[in-house]
Amino acid sequence: LAASNEVYQRMKEADETIGLGAIYQDGNQLLAEKRAQEAEANKQMWFTIGKIVSGVVAATAAGLVGFISLRHLKTKQRFAEYLPVPKHLQEDIHFQQKEFLKWASNRKNYQRYHQYQTAKDCQRAFTQYVTSTYVPAKLSSITGYSTTDNWVIQHGLMNPLIGSYFSNLLLKKKTTLKQFGQLILTQHDTLKTYQAQLGREVSERLADDDLSDDVLPEKLPLADAYRAEIAKQAKEEIRRRSEQGRYLAQLVTERASYPEMVQAIPKEVSDVFAEVKTDALFQVDLTQIYQKHPELAHKLSSFDASDREAVLNNARQEYDPQGMNMALFFVMMNTHVSHQEQVIADTQSSSNDFGGFSGGSSSGGGVSGSW
Repeated sequence: LAASNEVYQRMKEADETIGLGAIYQDGNQLLAEKRAQEAEANKQMWFTIGKIVSGVVAATAAGLVGFISLRHLKTKQRFAEYLPVPKHLQEDIHFQQKEFLKWASNRKNYQRYHQYQTAKDCQRAFTQYVTSTYVPAKLSSITGYSTTDNWVIQHGLMNPLIGSYFSNLLLKKKTTLKQFGQLILTQHDTLKTYQAQLGREVSERLADDDLSDDVLPEKLPLADAYRAEIAKQAKEEIRRRSEQGRYLAQLVTERASYPEMVQAIPKEVSDVFAEVKTDALFQVDLTQIYQKHPELAHKLSSFDASDREAVLNNARQEYDPQGMNMALFFVMMNTHVSHQEQVIADTQSSSNDFGGFSGGSSSGGGVSGSW
């Protein structure tokens, strides 16, 4: 009550001396001025923040540009020291040295080739740029090659040995792409005959092989099936090696002459057999087990791809064609399938315990194979 009386008394005195109308008018003016001051203060604050942010962004951008420029400079210095680009390539409009240095200094390649700390790193990067960028551009300017020819040349140069051999010759001006491309095309045609000879050697060797040294006597009735599968996988392996440029590399890099390669055909076929024979025997035995025990095949087909591959890979590692009859083979396969079923069940149980979130395949991957 005392406070209320005090307020009333002061309001009365103010009304008598100044007037409430003037007080209200002055109050509104003061309020407007205060709001204007606050607005200006906010404006100045945001202006200051903007300057700070702009400064940070500018500094970051400048730092990034500086870092990229430094990386480019280091790359340029490394190549000048270890692998200077010769004049004939600098003058080749399809090589574009500036683009090469830009490509070499980008973060991915800079790290991939170990910051060009050695001459070998520089050589590897140079070879990659030549085969992936220079060659396609240069081929487009060369007349006389068909689209197929260009593909054969580029595919051949993807082989690491051939690509490196060509880039070294190119640096030393000992060849041109047109000359080297013609060499690849010539040897590629030659190898068609060589590949056919390998195929004939495979067939002839298998025709004379009763496989008694490879499987148990009780499994010899399957000899024809074994031979057919071995021949199939051996010829596929020969085709793979050819597509990878392994045979082409021997001729192009002069590691072997064509007569020397022909003379070594028996050795090459033996190497191919060593690579594929056990896989082929495993595939035939697996087919037999599927036919006799369709429930096993059904279980395997119900697995996802990675679980199925895990089972087959583990079984293949344990497989012994010379010491495992069909009964033991079935027991082994059944054991691996049952184990994988338990792994899948445990994985699903763990997923349910964590709210049903699945972690994907229970096998965590697997090694793919022809089986």
